[in-house]
Amino acid sequence: MSNIESGVLVSLLGRSAIIKTLDFLISHQQGGFSKAEIARQTGLGRKTINRIWPGLKKYRLLRTPRRVGRSRLYLLDDRSQIALRLTELASTTNNYEKEILLRPPDIGLY
Repeated sequence: MSNIESGVLVSLLGRSAIIKTLDFLISHQQGGFSKAEIARQTGLGRKTINRIWPGLKKYRLLRTPRRVGRSRLYLLDDRSQIALRLTELASTTNNYEKEILLRPPDIGLY
């Protein structure tokens, strides 16, 4: 299992298969990944990936930048308005979490 459990979207929205997959794709926007690699990195089964894939394609969240042999490699489609908003949400949440960590603790004297 990878460190996807600590991903920003997972922290905010929960550990559903689609959130874990989107969190992974947002965090890894270079190169491309096969479905098998995405399953491995997110700790999801291939059947689960295959079950959620049609929804990701329906909302045009994926693109296939290249193929390696018979495998297609996928990335988050950075031309998709939904994907852009999800990436923005992840970035904003990440900045908020950093801000909270830097804030001095409230010691409750008053």
